[in-house]
Amino acid sequence: LIAGGRPDQAEIFEDEGIKAFIHAPTLQLFKQYIEEGATNIILEGRECGGHVGPVGSLVLWEECLSWLVRSSLPKDKDQYHIVLAGGIANVPSCTTAKLLSLEAKNEGFKVGYLTGTPYLYTDEAIATGAITEAYRSTIINVNGTVNLETGAGHASRCAITPFAQEFQELKNTLIAKGLSGFNLREELEKLTLGRLRLATKGLKRQGDSTVKVSNEEAYSQGMYMLGQSAGLIGKKTNMSELHERLTSKTDKYLDKLNKTSIHKKSNSREDSGRVAIVGMDCIMPDSHDLERFWEIFISGEEVVKVTPAERWDPALYFSKNKNDKDRVYSKWGGFLPAIDINPGSLGIPPVSLKKIEPLQILTLELITRLFKDLEINFEQEIRDKTCVFLGAGGGIGDMGGKYAARSEIERISNIEKEYIYSRLPEWGDETFPGILFNVVAGRVANRLNLKGASCTVDAACASSLAAVYSAYKELTTGYCDLAIAGGVDTGQSPFAYLCFSRSQALSPTGKSKSFDRNADGIAISEGLGVIVMKRLEDALEDKDNIIAIIDGVGAASDGRGSSLTSPQTSGQQLAVERAWEKAGYPASWMSLYEAHGTGTIAGDKTEIETILAVSKRSGADAKSCAVSSTKPNIGHTKSSAGIAGLIHAALCLNHRILTPQVGAESPMQELEDPNSPIYLNNKRSFWPKTAHGRKAGVSAFGFGGT
Repeated sequence: LIAGGRPDQAEIFEDEGIKAFIHAPTLQLFKQYIEEGATNIILEGRECGGHVGPVGSLVLWEECLSWLVRSSLPKDKDQYHIVLAGGIANVPSCTTAKLLSLEAKNEGFKVGYLTGTPYLYTDEAIATGAITEAYRSTIINVNGTVNLETGAGHASRCAITPFAQEFQELKNTLIAKGLSGFNLREELEKLTLGRLRLATKGLKRQGDSTVKVSNEEAYSQGMYMLGQSAGLIGKKTNMSELHERLTSKTDKYLDKLNKTSIHKKSNSREDSGRVAIVGMDCIMPDSHDLERFWEIFISGEEVVKVTPAERWDPALYFSKNKNDKDRVYSKWGGFLPAIDINPGSLGIPPVSLKKIEPLQILTLELITRLFKDLEINFEQEIRDKTCVFLGAGGGIGDMGGKYAARSEIERISNIEKEYIYSRLPEWGDETFPGILFNVVAGRVANRLNLKGASCTVDAACASSLAAVYSAYKELTTGYCDLAIAGGVDTGQSPFAYLCFSRSQALSPTGKSKSFDRNADGIAISEGLGVIVMKRLEDALEDKDNIIAIIDGVGAASDGRGSSLTSPQTSGQQLAVERAWEKAGYPASWMSLYEAHGTGTIAGDKTEIETILAVSKRSGADAKSCAVSSTKPNIGHTKSSAGIAGLIHAALCLNHRILTPQVGAESPMQELEDPNSPIYLNNKRSFWPKTAHGRKAGVSAFGFGGT
């Protein structure tokens, strides 16, 4: 084992017939070492004792082994020997390591496990003089571990003892004096010199020899290197018991888990109703890709802004007076960033660009980009059974509005007609299909040669989830094997703002204050988002990267109500309960509700009433479900609002993080009631796993009651 070693150093030993291992503390280094020819690697997680890496063990092991299984490698699989290290100490931790390595083992890779800290608790460690009894007593009674960092990439995990405090105090003093970089590290390493020997052996150097010190001095000045698995042990043991714990007892535990799993499966519902999300991407306000989209939510950014002049000049239309004719009282919205597009790569002649709705071009760019990066089988046999359902609505897009205006010139104007014509796009062969929303899915199917069902779904603001619903049914009924679904919306023209202004739906301040007592309306936005889905059993069999699992989808309409556009909690409750019924779980298992949450008083009040009623009926515990909405961050993306929420929820699941909900300075009473099952999560936090796992519900409700 070469501490801090490189592949070229290991190669020297390998050439002499000596198996040599090197550490890889990150996925990037792991990839680099494999590409440089290394075959024997220890994945050193942050929970290790002594020198540690930057990434937690479970994350490091999973992402490295997953990459290994799915990569084209320079050598045969059976030549690779990967060792998992960091936090392995008892039956559950060893079981976890074995389960994470199962796929790699089945593929022919050799995977082993390294454990060090538990040996410090054994009688043999004392009997052989490796450590003193005083050392073992100290680590048994110690209260946790800490990382002592001498510099970037140089950290050692040890027990919390007086030396740890001495180290931190010196570090603070040196930093206050202006030391940094190499100079700081050099001074701190002087402090650590000989401190491990002082702790383990009770010896310190005096001239050219070592002398014995008291247990008290060893404790106060020694550095007790120790892995984080110390928290799983806490008592004396011996090698026989330790080895039994990590071998035969672990095997028995695995066997028990396997039998329990088989029993549960035989008594559960069919798996055919579950669908895996194996890919997703988006272009959203201020977000050219998924990474930037997640960054907005994780940091609590609000990217709604004044309409940029290159889209349309707010000065021509804006008036604070809501009753002014042909004026808008809100000039704010969420807008897409500039996107570089090569029309030739999309099969669109440059001359046709000015005659095609940007919505169609951006949709094709997004889905083409997604499949270029997606590591799934997409041969023609699969394409023959691939469907496309895209939510889009609003009647007419920016380009279509200009053609509509052109068609009316002869009827409404007798002067300056030629000048008006010159300001508008000219008719061409591409115009008619280029402005139709119902062509957008067909254009994707045409370009990618997909032969499953393809159509555009219009359910107003519920369009994108209605598209997911349609694709979900195509998959679960077996009509297709791969599904593309989502929502697309680029309708940010003055026409859109005038429509929403006349319905008094816009916020006069441009802020969507979702679930705030003083909410005053929406800020409209644009955005495109898509997901790629497979039946869960197919995704598992094909070893696809599964981002999240859709257990069930439900839909409903409000039926007859006081008004066509007034939301009804009765219809919403039906949709939510039908989804959970399809999933086969009670709604009380939900710990995140990704709401429609537009920021209108009537809409938010109805939705909170809905989720509160459903949660209480299912017996949900107090404060068991966080309520979230994307609207305060990126605005209301209309037809793509549902997919924006679904992608956000999937990212939260994938990262196991609840993002901070912004915009509600005075949350609605139901969200502050300590006995209520729902609450607003106002800071970024770890999403704890419940007994039923992490489960989210996502809603989108349409203007008109869907």
